[in-house]
Amino acid sequence: MRPYGRSLNPPVLLGLAVSFLLLVGVVEYYSAAVYATDIRVDRLFPPEFLKYGLRILLAFAVFVFVQWVDLRRWIHPHYVSYEDEGWLQKIPYFQIVSIGTPILLVLVLFFGKEVGGARRWIFGFQPAELAKVFWVMYLSRYISESDEDLTRSLVGWVPALAVLGLLSFLIALEPNISTVVFLWFVFFAYMVLAGPLWSLAVLAPLALGGFVLVIRHFPHAARRVESLLSGDLPEQVQMALAAIHEGGLLGKGPGRGLLKFEIPQAHNDFIFAVIGEEMGMVGMTLVLLAFLVILWATREALRSPRLYDDEKLLVYGAGMVLVLQAFVHIGVNLGLLPPTGQVLPFISRGGSNLVVSAWCLGILWKGVAESHS
Repeated sequence: MRPYGRSLNPPVLLGLAVSFLLLVGVVEYYSAAVYATDIRVDRLFPPEFLKYGLRILLAFAVFVFVQWVDLRRWIHPHYVSYEDEGWLQKIPYFQIVSIGTPILLVLVLFFGKEVGGARRWIFGFQPAELAKVFWVMYLSRYISESDEDLTRSLVGWVPALAVLGLLSFLIALEPNISTVVFLWFVFFAYMVLAGPLWSLAVLAPLALGGFVLVIRHFPHAARRVESLLSGDLPEQVQMALAAIHEGGLLGKGPGRGLLKFEIPQAHNDFIFAVIGEEMGMVGMTLVLLAFLVILWATREALRSPRLYDDEKLLVYGAGMVLVLQAFVHIGVNLGLLPPTGQVLPFISRGGSNLVVSAWCLGILWKGVAESHS
């Protein structure tokens, strides 16, 4: 029998996939953000592009930092390793994130920067993005330490649902409905892995009903859903589909797209459409394949006998955050989902999401590397 993990090298393939995504992100950000936002390009690297470069360096620093931390330190507050511990292993990561997330989610409602009628920014960061990290850490710890058989009982998931309800309430007040829905997606992903599958038939309709009730209080969200159901897609989605159509098989070439000038938030919410216009079907397919590699690497870590169950849960959650965000973003750009504001990891400009994606990649990379060391 072939030894486990010897046929392919997941760490190498994961590194190649993410490097490709970052390269596409740099090229398309320069194209979409620098040119499509009326920034004067009087030199090769304008200030806005240099700021983007600094965000990438910060994200890389976060990635390297995560590599030095034991996986279990993120989910077990009092975990002690048998190896010699440096100061990085003594920081109470779980407590910091668990306390900091709700505090920031409350503070942003009162002191956050208001943009487009929503308060989502405080101290230059979006607390809703930090909530994704907390949610993965919390679920990984809750499932691994639960005394109940969560694979058979739905009652055992009630405390987790209560935490999810609190997060959803605070984030919905910003308002940021797309992130609320995304946190539910992550929850269902964990249910598929560690919960009773029959419970999805119970929770999914309840979640859908709650979603309908919530969006009734937010007209902008209701309009987006109604447009999708009626087939009358919003103008920005129509422009995104037109850009993808114009790109054809090979695209017009980086920087040569024209419809990106007509798409709002082309450098964030609709960067996949810019890729379609300038890199064509080939570019979009390669981007999709890169995220499928991330999904495959997550699966390889789950299959590894070298990781403990709690470590697998954390790695799984980190991988799901990256992949689900990508699939939601691509679905919006293809007119399959209502506009949500979810960016494309490693490619869209969003600084907060780039940091969170770096954390997720660090967790996934460490898990995959330890699985195949």
